[in-house]
Amino acid sequence: MPGLDPKNGPARRSGAALQIQLDEFLSAREEGLIAFRRDLHMHPELGYAEHRTTGRIVEQLRAAGLSPQVLPKGTG
Repeated sequence: MPGLDPKNGPARRSGAALQIQLDEFLSAREEGLIAFRRDLHMHPELGYAEHRTTGRIVEQLRAAGLSPQVLPKGTG
């Protein structure tokens, strides 16, 4: 299979290419990611009661085109 190193899985150059893509992705979204992190830290919640945090994460995942599933207790 192209791009695979039989000893180490995906070829190293694929890892380097992915790192470049990840760096570009994060750079383009840096301000939003920082704002998201700050928002979460401004609204701390007790363990196993992170309903607001879960809601915010679900919003972000849906905005990214994903379909997150919240655990039955409403967190996680």
